[in-house]
Amino acid sequence: MAHRAFVAFSGGGAKGIVHVGALKALELRNVEILGVSGTSAGAIVAALAASGFRADDIVDGATGSTILRELSIIDPRLRRAVDLFGGQWWRIRLLRAVLTLPMPLGWTAFLTWVALLLLGWGLQALLPSSVTFLFWLGYWLILGIAAFVISRVALGGLSDIRRFRDALNRLLQRKMFPDEAERTVLLEDFGKEGRPTLKIVSANLSQHSLHLFSPERTPKMPLADAVAASVCLPVVFSPWQIAQDLHVDGGIVSNLPAWSFDEERELDPEALTIAVEVEVQPESAYLNRFNWVPAAIRTGLFGSGELNLRISGPSEKLALPTKFGLLDFDKSAEATAAEVREVAAAAGTQAREGA
Repeated sequence: MAHRAFVAFSGGGAKGIVHVGALKALELRNVEILGVSGTSAGAIVAALAASGFRADDIVDGATGSTILRELSIIDPRLRRAVDLFGGQWWRIRLLRAVLTLPMPLGWTAFLTWVALLLLGWGLQALLPSSVTFLFWLGYWLILGIAAFVISRVALGGLSDIRRFRDALNRLLQRKMFPDEAERTVLLEDFGKEGRPTLKIVSANLSQHSLHLFSPERTPKMPLADAVAASVCLPVVFSPWQIAQDLHVDGGIVSNLPAWSFDEERELDPEALTIAVEVEVQPESAYLNRFNWVPAAIRTGLFGSGELNLRISGPSEKLALPTKFGLLDFDKSAEATAAEVREVAAAAGTQAREGA
C-alpha cells in the first residue's frame, strides 16, 4: 500500500549521497511525498525532489550519470562535484588531509611548532652571530603574519558557494518553468499545483537563531538562496548573506528537521513522517581530555537526530551507512553510482524491517 509521507533529509557533506539512495527507495515504494525538508546536503536533495527531479536525475545508479551534466550545460565550469567549491578544491583537500591525520590536532599543532623551531635553529646556525637577534625577530614575525593570514582565510571560508547557487537557480527554473526564462523559483511556488511543500533550515548568525525557509514564512525567498544558506559549512564555505544577515550550515542548529512538519501532521495525522540521516559510526579511537574536540564537533552536527525525531504519529527513521567521508567530493562517477545502489538497497531493507 502506498503511503503519504513527509520526508526530512539530514546534513552530512559528501555523506549526503545517502539521500539519493533513500529517495530512490521511496520511489520504489510508491510513497506519495507531501512535503520535504532538509539541512545542508539534505537541503539540496529536498529542493531537487520538491522541484520534480527524481533520484535517477540526481545520480543514476545504473549509468553513473548525475545532475552535474545538467549543471555543466548551464555553467561549463561545473563538470565535477569538486567544481562546486568555486575553483578552491585544493584548499578543501588540504583541510581534509589535516582533519584525517592519524594523531589529534593538538599534537599536530605542537609537532608543527617544534618543527618550525628546529628549522629556525638550523637556519640561524648558518648566519653570523651578530645577526642572531634580527634573524629571530624577522623569523617569528614572518610566521606570525603567515598564521594570521591563514586564520583569516579559514574564518572567511576556504571557498565560495555562489557559482553553484547561480547554476542551481537556473536549473530549478528550467525544470519548473521552462517557458519563463527570466523567472526565479521562490519558496511560495511549493505546496501548491501538485508540488510538495518544502522547508529548508539554516543557522542565522546575525540573529543567533535557527532560520526556517518555507512557503509560509519566507514566500518571496529564492529557493537557490535558501539552499546556499543551508549548505555553507563553516570554514569550508564563506557564510551566505541574505539581506543584512549571515547564514551558515543548518546542521549547527538542526541537522534533521523532521519537526518542521508539526503543523502539517496535525492536519493529516495519518501521514507518515520519514527521517533520513547518515548512520553515525562510534569513535574508533580512544577518547580522552586531549583529543575530544573533533568528536564534539561531530556530535554537535549529527547527534541531534533523536531530539529532531520526537514526533507524534506514524514515523520511520532511516539511518543509512556510507563509505563516503564528510569531504569526499572527489569520488568517481562509478563509486558514486555504486554507493547510491547500495544505499537504496539498505533503505529498502530498513523500511521493510520497520514495517
